[in-house]
Amino acid sequence: TVEEDYQGQGIGSITLRHLTRIARERGIAHFHADVLHENKGMLAVFNRSGLPVKQKRVEGVVHVTLSLAGDS
Repeated sequence: TVEEDYQGQGIGSITLRHLTRIARERGIAHFHADVLHENKGMLAVFNRSGLPVKQKRVEGVVHVTLSLAGDS
């Protein structure tokens, strides 16, 4: 979670890129996340990541899968 005062500054995107690099180095193929549907900021980070994203909404939660395959 990025503290509210620091949201909108790219911290989530930077963190996701860093975690993606580390995960790929360790052979991890996917990230899975459960995000409250009203958390539009985090959903936008995933959608702008350049990674293939699958989303499935169940009640108030969006189940997100990011594929780490490729060069993104």
